[in-house]
Amino acid sequence: MKKHLLTPYILHTDVAQNVSDNVLCNIYITTPQMLEGHKEHLTGFDLAIIDESHVFKNRKTKASKALAEITKNIQWVILLTGTPYGNASLDFYSQFNIMDKSIFGNWTAFEKEYTHPCGYGGYGREIRQSRKKKYMKAIQDRSFFLGDVCSQVETEKCIYVNLSPVARTLYDRMQKYRSAQVCGLVVYDQTLISSLCRLHQMCGGYFRIEDRVLPLEPNKMMALAHLIAKHKNEKLVIFARYLHEIRGIKKMLTEMKFTHDVIQGSSDSTVWYDFQDKKDPQIMVCQIKSGGTGIELSAACVAVYYSNSYSYIDYDQSRKRLNRKGQTKEVTLYHLLARDTVDEMIYTALHKKMDFSEKIFQSHNNKENIYE
Repeated sequence: MKKHLLTPYILHTDVAQNVSDNVLCNIYITTPQMLEGHKEHLTGFDLAIIDESHVFKNRKTKASKALAEITKNIQWVILLTGTPYGNASLDFYSQFNIMDKSIFGNWTAFEKEYTHPCGYGGYGREIRQSRKKKYMKAIQDRSFFLGDVCSQVETEKCIYVNLSPVARTLYDRMQKYRSAQVCGLVVYDQTLISSLCRLHQMCGGYFRIEDRVLPLEPNKMMALAHLIAKHKNEKLVIFARYLHEIRGIKKMLTEMKFTHDVIQGSSDSTVWYDFQDKKDPQIMVCQIKSGGTGIELSAACVAVYYSNSYSYIDYDQSRKRLNRKGQTKEVTLYHLLARDTVDEMIYTALHKKMDFSEKIFQSHNNKENIYE
């Protein structure tokens, strides 16, 4: 019997090469960042496998548009993701349009049949109530659930922290008026988004003024120090959203004499190898978006969310860095929440999205439509 060898080619440079002309390689491996510049060369495929397909949930990004163009002439397209649903049910459209354009048709037709205006000023879109059942059935008919990546029981615990009287007064004023006088300067947030971002940073003990970051009373940092001391003999992961929070956490860990490393922004993505395989570092500090994909942190069974992201995908992907195949212990997730603040709002919103996402997965097992 003739053996068919699989010969991969990793496309990660700016070298243009037509796949159909390359008889030596029959598998091409690439990243979303490479698609836009090489879509005209990525031709001649019989099968496309898109891992972490939720990256393409926004149909307007260059990567999503390029991938949709590449896959339109490919017979077999397989999407893989542990978090197909992020912030809205419309997240499915772009992914399924990449897989098979006949499912929902082009955006103009889909928008007219399935959606209606929503949000501030009516500029957003959401699935209209009368089409939700049809929409979800189309998704379920073309997808299946392989099983949960999480291998151990997962426990979530909320640790509530009170803002200091000074921070509370400042927070309440910024929340009500979007304006306050700090250090002789008048601070004003023009948009709701910028206001929410500033309020969220205040929950972590910081106040940004132009290019400066002023520390407030470190109540949440003290709560984090207490948790670290409680788990001093265990590996630990700390997730935070903002860089100034990460700098503060690093400073505290150095003072507490805990070995640690950091994953943030475009930092070296291989630093987690030592965390997984060696005694040190004992603590890994991750910016939540940077520590959400492509790494494994199952050497730890305890994680602390100093601050969280608004994105359910970022949150779900980050917690699955610990609780995945190979994890042998029960996983504990601590959430540090400033009481009566946007912290609690974000936590509640994320778990509502989690409930909906779990319903989607469960519906595949019992063949039920979640909108029936």
